[in-house]
Amino acid sequence: MQETHKRLSPDIAAFYGIAWSSARTSCLKILRRRGCSKEEAEDLFGSACEEVMETVDPIKRRFTKRQMVSYMKKRCESRWIDDKRRQSSLKFDPSSEVETYQDHAEDPARTAEVNETIQFLEEAELSLSPRERRIFQLRAEGLSPDEIRRLTPGLSYRTYRKLIERANKRVKAARSKIQSGQRCEELHSNVLREFIAGAGPPMQMEVVKAHLDHCRRCQQRCAHLRDAAVS
Repeated sequence: MQETHKRLSPDIAAFYGIAWSSARTSCLKILRRRGCSKEEAEDLFGSACEEVMETVDPIKRRFTKRQMVSYMKKRCESRWIDDKRRQSSLKFDPSSEVETYQDHAEDPARTAEVNETIQFLEEAELSLSPRERRIFQLRAEGLSPDEIRRLTPGLSYRTYRKLIERANKRVKAARSKIQSGQRCEELHSNVLREFIAGAGPPMQMEVVKAHLDHCRRCQQRCAHLRDAAVS
């Protein structure tokens, strides 16, 4: 936000300097009443403030300090609503889909379905960076954002939110590919040949191995390629 402030003209920067303190106090109170933690409220206020400073010329619009505070309140509330909608649309809780084996020990079909879900998720997680994967797995274990941040030094709430949203998106997309068969098509013969020869990139080898653990179709293709290589 300081960088944005530096880019403003002196008059506009001076206006925001005067209005910022009052706007911050009012906006944080609103966001705290909405259930935000102190850090969440600070993050949302900062984001809303940056957006306003980059798009609104208070001198040209002849804003008074009071009008700017009122405008900032509305922008913070809008940002809070947008944030909740985005979180809701991206919400993905692996732990809600994966039940324990013991819960279905007497139902072989259901047990097979649960095991397949676990395998899909494990393969989908390989689409994440190591940091995203750790945060995603901690969230799947039921840890709260605050608990995850305590276990991850230097992780701000804003960064956590971006990482978990990106991880949810990627896991959803990867899982969709696996279930639809698109992942099978991606692992065309050349990729499988590299896997058999142990010549592929480490990350690709890891993905192929995870896929072959549960995909009979690709297991058969791999077996045919091995037989062809031998003959």
